[in-house]
Amino acid sequence: IRLRLRPLEIAVRRTEEEMERLIADLRALDECLADPGIYANAGGDGLKSLVVEKSAKDRMLRALEDQWLAASDALESAREQVQ
Repeated sequence: IRLRLRPLEIAVRRTEEEMERLIADLRALDECLADPGIYANAGGDGLKSLVVEKSAKDRMLRALEDQWLAASDALESAREQVQ
């Protein structure tokens, strides 16, 4: 029984770890974007690069959140079946 839960537990944990790394990356990007100096001279390529990267990571985080919800639901269902 425990062996059936293990892969689901691992999936949830790995997704949480990925989300934590991505959130840290997004915080760093937000800090860069909060710096008024980045907007001098319309920001140039540096600003554009940061905005593109932040947008991509926002999409990745939404996808990971969906993945985490699905994995958590599957784990919860499996635990209920065991009890």
